[in-house]
Amino acid sequence: MSFPYPSGYAPTPGGYAPTPGGYAPAPGGYAPAPGGYAPAPGYPPSGGMPQPAPAPPGLPYAAQPYPSAANYPPGNAFPGQGGMPMPDQSSGYPSAYPAYPSGGGAPYPPGDNSSYPPGANPPYSQGGMPYPSGANTSYPPGGGTPYPTGDFNPSAPAGSTAYPPQIGGSNTVAGGSPYPASGSTQNSGSPYPASSSAPYPTSNQPGSSTMSSGYPTAASSSTKGSTPSVKPQPTNSSATSAYSSQLKDGNLTSYYECAKKPGDSGLVKPLTSGFDPEADATQLKNCLKSSFLNETVIVNILPHRSNAQRQKIRLMYKTMYGKDLLQDLQDRLTGDFESVTVGLLMKPAEYDAYLIHRAIQGLGTDEDVLVEILCTRTNAQIQELGHQYRELYKATIEQHMQGDTSGHFMRMLISLSNGARQEDQGVNAQKAEDDAKKLYKAGAARLGTDESTFNSVFVSQSFEQLRAVFAAYQRLYKKDMEKVIKSEMSGDLEKGMKAIVRFTLDKHSYFANVLYKAMKGIGTDEKSLIRTLVSRSEIDLEQINRSFSNIKGESKPLSHWIKKETSGPFRDMLIHIIGGGH
Repeated sequence: MSFPYPSGYAPTPGGYAPTPGGYAPAPGGYAPAPGGYAPAPGYPPSGGMPQPAPAPPGLPYAAQPYPSAANYPPGNAFPGQGGMPMPDQSSGYPSAYPAYPSGGGAPYPPGDNSSYPPGANPPYSQGGMPYPSGANTSYPPGGGTPYPTGDFNPSAPAGSTAYPPQIGGSNTVAGGSPYPASGSTQNSGSPYPASSSAPYPTSNQPGSSTMSSGYPTAASSSTKGSTPSVKPQPTNSSATSAYSSQLKDGNLTSYYECAKKPGDSGLVKPLTSGFDPEADATQLKNCLKSSFLNETVIVNILPHRSNAQRQKIRLMYKTMYGKDLLQDLQDRLTGDFESVTVGLLMKPAEYDAYLIHRAIQGLGTDEDVLVEILCTRTNAQIQELGHQYRELYKATIEQHMQGDTSGHFMRMLISLSNGARQEDQGVNAQKAEDDAKKLYKAGAARLGTDESTFNSVFVSQSFEQLRAVFAAYQRLYKKDMEKVIKSEMSGDLEKGMKAIVRFTLDKHSYFANVLYKAMKGIGTDEKSLIRTLVSRSEIDLEQINRSFSNIKGESKPLSHWIKKETSGPFRDMLIHIIGGGH
């Protein structure tokens, strides 16, 4: 007979000891079957005891009566609480289950035919635990639980929990939880990060006003030289930058204005009258939700607004529709038109940070981009883009460059990424001559080249002072500095040093040549074309446009080359940029 309650019943004082030799079956009966006795004719099923199915016809046990109640000891040894309802004696069933033995014996009759253990090892312990106790059991001793109880340690003492406690917050409960509570911060006690340290982006996609999602959108197709969709993972760092891009009267003063020299003028200017960010956001939304995308709407708005005004449009779009304009544009646009649109919508420091990250972390390292940005930006710009880089990519520019560049070229880029050029130093003619002599001794006057000396002079001195150094070298040794670099260096280091020389001597001519090389010959370098036009659009693109026509052997204006080398909405966008957006 089996018992329906796994927890068992505690032995009842005064119960009956097992009958020696077990209980013999009633005359003509059969041994008790596990789970109950076969029904006998004339006895209806009784309220709680499971009844086996009727025997097939012809089997002898179907006609046998239940064992006589007289063969079982009287008494009500089992407590009645919660148990099986028992029929009375007159029904032929036992009046009560046999009692558990009070000490040491087995509740089941021993014998040769019994599968139950004899008295020494009872399967039910005195403590009521449903598992056997003693030296031969695999279950924990003492009326407990088979689950671990200690600290995060299999051998911890009973009474504690095997799971790590809840860390922080106001919802800590007894027993603990391996997950942090609401408002908690991660520490060594929890294997899971707190909400503030989640590895997933929360806001501040490039160009956003702390409101956009950092999750990537669907990948868009790209053509040769196009810029992939911008989907960095920003953080919520509380760090601030002394050179953060601040909106003031529609201009991003600290990033654009600090790069301007007297006489510089961009071709994209703020819309001075009739600027309505709500109307612009509405037009862009209607354009993007239409099954037929009319790129002309985008072309007629974005290059006609300054970057600061575009940020206001983006904020209004988010406010009105609960979506990020940059993401919506990425979802609908592709190729080079998407790339130039993304560049216009991002804040300038974020755009430079994105370009550097793509140059380092993309397929191969684009040394030309690293050289152009780090060699031509002011201290304020480099420090601000460095701050944005840390916000977006959780690392410094230096950390990423160390894994993708090497040697003297890497040292030059790291020096530039500090943004510590002595911009405020006045021109010192004697120092310029001394530095020119140092460069001669480090290069032409010796076998091999001391690149560190060139690096120390080229990266630390102001551009005005460098012009004096190059002039002094030409006067003393009858050789211009670009030819000196060509004869003393090679590879990426040569590219970087030449870029510094060319930008120092004439920054407008430097960028005009970047544009010319992007379009000259077979194919077009759309990346360089987009990068230069977008990044210089509000600084000195007017002077660069004029310098393009002064390139040796070139008589056609920049607009002619753009119309010749590009097409479609992408071409229209570039023409609007160099046309001033008006």
